Amino acid sequence: MALLRGDVSRMAGDKDNARKFYTQALQLSKAQLVTQSGESPPYSAIALAEAGLGNKADALQAVDELIANSQRIGSVLELTDAQFVLAQIHTRFGDDGQATEELGKALAAPFGNTVSVPLLKLDPTWDPIRHDPRFQALLKKYATKTGAAAAPSSSGAAAVPR
Repeated sequence: MALLRGDVSRMAGDKDNARKFYTQALQLSKAQLVTQSGESPPYSAIALAEAGLGNKADALQAVDELIANSQRIGSVLELTDAQFVLAQIHTRFGDDGQATEELGKALAAPFGNTVSVPLLKLDPTWDPIRHDPRFQALLKKYATKTGAAAAPSSSGAAAVPR
């Protein structure tokens, strides 16, 4: 919840509250990382909180941990989540080409509902790249994707290069 409050505060232009909520989300996620048992580590939340605080290197490190964990446990869904989180981080830091590349990978996944065209159209996270021709091409290409099925991924799910 703190992560969402941070995003809302940031979008409302309230940098102080955003920082407070991102810090809170980071602390809660790191505490969960230490005390968890049998659950997937909260690397996505850590990555997004770090990005919210402006810590790009730390955000990317958390995504690397998410990718390593997904490979360790064999979770293709977690790998798709990593691609989606990586796209959000790249968008946050103005890396438009990398953001659309990662979104393309997540959209091409033939399973899960991590990302969808309706979500991309509505979520203000994507406002910085909304008018990018590559982003618009993704919306058009995957406009008919329904449920869990889509065009098969040509890149496979073995790794997410940055």
